[in-house]
Amino acid sequence: MSQHKERYGYRFSVESSIYIHPQWRGRGVGKLLLPPLLDAAREMKLHAILAGISADNEASIKLHAQFGFEKVAHFQETIYKFGQWLDVVYMEKVL
Repeated sequence: MSQHKERYGYRFSVESSIYIHPQWRGRGVGKLLLPPLLDAAREMKLHAILAGISADNEASIKLHAQFGFEKVAHFQETIYKFGQWLDVVYMEKVL
């Protein structure tokens, strides 16, 4: 987890990132990693977790939805990686 924004008013919101090596994708690793992350956020008295996900990453979007994250934004061609511009979906879970 990392701070969402530096401004004081955002101090109870974080952005989460989970990266799984391609050889381990589809094996349930994300389902094992996300619950402890949510538990840690609750213990830290955080209020909201944001996840920025490449819009074409259906597996990650489904994973986050299974844990109560809701899609709150879709930004077009916001990031450049793998030699191309990609859309980003933001999902949020209010704790």
